[in-house]
Amino acid sequence: MDPMDPDKLAHFKALIGFDLLPRSRAGGPYPAVAWPDPLQAPGVHGEGWTIAADTPWREAQGSAREWVLRRGPETLVVLAFVSCAGETGARDFLLARACNTMTLEVPYVAGPQDLGSLAVQSPNSGAPYLMWVSGNCCIELKAFATALDLQAIARWLQSHLEAAALPRGARAPDRVRMSALQARVGEVLQLRLEPGESAPPAGYLMELEYDRDEIEVVSQDGLAASLRGRRAGTARLTVHGVDLATLASSDQSVELNFAAPE
Repeated sequence: MDPMDPDKLAHFKALIGFDLLPRSRAGGPYPAVAWPDPLQAPGVHGEGWTIAADTPWREAQGSAREWVLRRGPETLVVLAFVSCAGETGARDFLLARACNTMTLEVPYVAGPQDLGSLAVQSPNSGAPYLMWVSGNCCIELKAFATALDLQAIARWLQSHLEAAALPRGARAPDRVRMSALQARVGEVLQLRLEPGESAPPAGYLMELEYDRDEIEVVSQDGLAASLRGRRAGTARLTVHGVDLATLASSDQSVELNFAAPE
């Protein structure tokens, strides 16, 4: 079954009151929040848990980061998503995650009404699951083979979001430095991403989006990359930057022109 089947989606939205729940904010800009260390969460801190995986990635409407915590056979998964499309993007992310099952119905129900602006949870106590939207953020918690209190962890994270600084102005744009915008096919160009807010390179992620028929990325090291054209003509390269601490992101497009080799 299609995970995003229209009837399945409509039934789930009606079940949780998706279109009736008010938004948490009238609009942006949203504060950039540094996500707390999940090892400091209630029930986790000082209890022998470790981070087994820490994976950031870019989504169509923002950026996400997933921490997997383990203690023996116990597992806790914390996923944070920050939308660059405001609360609408965060709510869309919640729907996509919740509906990503092959079951006839979405296996979740409405969550705590006082958790963010929209929350869903599993009705099965044997498979703890909680996901909610707060501003332009969506947070997902999953637990396996553990008695951890997901609601306590959720409220700890929510209080952290609510204690964030007041909304600031627009995020300073990243800058893309190219050694040249024109070159012959096969000639190597150098690219470097300079974060607009002077984030340390170790705390920043760069992803490149391009047509592989037009551009070849020879190498990438952090915020620097070497690339060359594969055929003559104009090619567009999009450089995505993500601050791993806050998951704030920016997109920069560069137009490159490649001439036929001599």
